[in-house]
Amino acid sequence: MFSKDKSPYKTNIGAVVGDGYVQLSASGLAAGTGMYGMAPDSWTGYRLAVVGDATGMSLEQVISGI
Repeated sequence: MFSKDKSPYKTNIGAVVGDGYVQLSASGLAAGTGMYGMAPDSWTGYRLAVVGDATGMSLEQVISGI
């Protein structure tokens, strides 16, 4: 059986551009960058940077909006 609701399944379009992405929809344009998944050997350095005195405080300020 087919559904009587014929609304579109997907109402946006997106693309990967370099290290980031762009997405266009009826509600606007979105762009971003980030890391989808880290290699296991990258986690140690990341965790140390988050909790370290030199970089941890800066990260905390960015997250809290200070």
